[in-house]
Amino acid sequence: MDANNILDFNKPLFENMSFFADAVWLIDIKKMTVYTFIDKLEPSNNGTEIPLEKMHRNLSAKGHSESVNKIKSYYTKGFIQSLKESFAYENQMSIGGKNHTLQCVMTPIVGGDGEVAGCYVTTRDIQDIIDAKESSAKARQEELTSIADVLYNANIGLWNFVVRDGAPRLYADSSSAEIIGVQSEQRADDNYLNWSERIVPEYMDSVLDAIEKMLCGNPAEVIYPYEHPSLGRRTLRMGGVLNNKYEGKGVCLRGYIQDISDYNEKLFREIELSNALLSYYHSVLSLDTLSGMAKVLWDPEGIYGEEKNDEGMIRLDFTKFEFDITPETIKSFRDIKTAEGIRKTLKGKKILSLEFESTARGWFRMSIIPSYRNREGDADRCVILIEYIDDVKKEELKRTQLLKEAMEKEKSEQETLKSIASVYLTTHLIDFKERTIKEITALKHIHKYVEEHDSDDIQYVIWGIMRERVCVAHRDRIVDFTDFSTLQKRLEGKCDISIEVLNVDDQWLKFSFVRVENDRGSLDKVIYTCQLVDDIKRKEESLVLMLNTDALTGLYSRHAYEEVVTELGEKGIPRNLWYIGFDVNGLKGANDTKGHKAGDELIVGAAGVISSAISSLGKVYRIGGDEFIAILYGNEIEVEECLALMEENRKKWKGIYLSELSFSKGVVSAKEFPGCSISDLEKESDRRMYSEKRAYYTSIYGDRRKN
Repeated sequence: MDANNILDFNKPLFENMSFFADAVWLIDIKKMTVYTFIDKLEPSNNGTEIPLEKMHRNLSAKGHSESVNKIKSYYTKGFIQSLKESFAYENQMSIGGKNHTLQCVMTPIVGGDGEVAGCYVTTRDIQDIIDAKESSAKARQEELTSIADVLYNANIGLWNFVVRDGAPRLYADSSSAEIIGVQSEQRADDNYLNWSERIVPEYMDSVLDAIEKMLCGNPAEVIYPYEHPSLGRRTLRMGGVLNNKYEGKGVCLRGYIQDISDYNEKLFREIELSNALLSYYHSVLSLDTLSGMAKVLWDPEGIYGEEKNDEGMIRLDFTKFEFDITPETIKSFRDIKTAEGIRKTLKGKKILSLEFESTARGWFRMSIIPSYRNREGDADRCVILIEYIDDVKKEELKRTQLLKEAMEKEKSEQETLKSIASVYLTTHLIDFKERTIKEITALKHIHKYVEEHDSDDIQYVIWGIMRERVCVAHRDRIVDFTDFSTLQKRLEGKCDISIEVLNVDDQWLKFSFVRVENDRGSLDKVIYTCQLVDDIKRKEESLVLMLNTDALTGLYSRHAYEEVVTELGEKGIPRNLWYIGFDVNGLKGANDTKGHKAGDELIVGAAGVISSAISSLGKVYRIGGDEFIAILYGNEIEVEECLALMEENRKKWKGIYLSELSFSKGVVSAKEFPGCSISDLEKESDRRMYSEKRAYYTSIYGDRRKN
């Protein structure tokens, strides 16, 4: 059959093909030619007829080497004659310097004798479709990767739990495999065995109960302690649901698993703190400043009302508590009405204290202590402690009022005034109009100082006393507080103002200015008092100390470490700073073979060996189970001497359960990395420490590393 006859006979068909095809060719195997009916990719070929051999050469020039020989074999007489139906293939070609993926369909043409006389080939460029699919797949993959990164950073992994033929199988993604300490590529039944064997036995029933609820079609969640093969005891949260879309054999659950050890440690620390302080405080709250939700840890008298959810949580709002705060004292809450306000106000502060009055219950003292700071120094969590001080406060207010009345009526009975002021270390009447200081009660050295400087300016007399009696760290604060030029404005709308500072004898004092108005309502006089409040402040300091001290080792805690990291982030890294990370070797082996008492012995032993050798140059912090950080200040010789002493002490160490102690360390000097951040030093220390740890385990186990 002649190509021209075929074209004439099939022209309407070819014209229709040209609407959806990018090229239509006709191959005549009798003449061994290729006629191009239309070619949108290379229009210059339209209407041309070339030998089949030339087409082979074109394929060699434009096609990809790995596919061209195979495709050339399709355009042979033998292959075309063998076609019984349409045959499709894809070909990648370079046209005009651009890669194209072509989808080609070869359809046989049967002549009058019933034999295949040739074929027509329709070609469609599907590169845009492929690019779109790849772009969509890439975007989807990037989205999944982004989600995976978020989950990984939150210590969350995803899992599928399949029960088939009575055998449980656990399929873990890379994050959950890391959380439970298995290899993501190992067998699913092995994953299940490894996971279930490491759950602390006392909690196994709780885990199985949760799984049973999931199998019954109900969502469930459980928290349980877990023995990680390398990280030791961890706390995991696991939740899941029945996978109703599962079409395989058996039944499938799907869910998540999260390592909440750090969060749990913080929460337990707060609960431990609250338990230790129940004898002092009427209420203890644990506040998450990011969410604004507070956990009521202790509130037997219902200070916070009854509007708690099922988990004992309340939405923090100091203006809506059950106790109506009086208008006079609600001003104290101006900056801390919300969790966000508390978060901002606690920036750079170790503790925040204030007093307020409830119309129903009387006077309270509130102390807010950060329990967890992030790297920027923001208090993500804090403990709120409320103490009932109504009797003490009312007695103080009564004395102050009597003192004011005595002054305003200008009573002359010194004994009456002295009896009223007897609870104060010092009490003075400052007359701004007369520029005088009148003593009511005073310690001997204060009395002597005022006498010696009686003719001086009263502002400088007060400042002189403060500079002499207040510790250096608090002098700037007390000078600002006693600045007479701003005092009237600071006392506007208030009966009194006060400040708490340390004196040179390391005692806490409370200084107050009490307003004494004249008939015109202007401020001519103030009563200036000083009261010893050491017991109250020491109690607050004990809270901070408790948060900053690790209970097991007596070292500084993770909370204290986060405080110093925040401070270094704000002030910068001095060149003489050294950052050393430590990690105890063999802790899991000790726990597995000799029990957790032996593991604790290693942790306490390492803490003692490290701190006794290097604490003269800085501080040592326990930031995790068997992880320690030392931040030192010194030169290279001093640090080397401390490390040598530490190694000597390590070799001498012997415990009750174990006779040897080993730990890996990563020593980094800020001098090595000018302009570095504390995060940079931390990463480099980790890298060096783990390198040393690998070398340690390789020397013992060869290529196998066991933590």
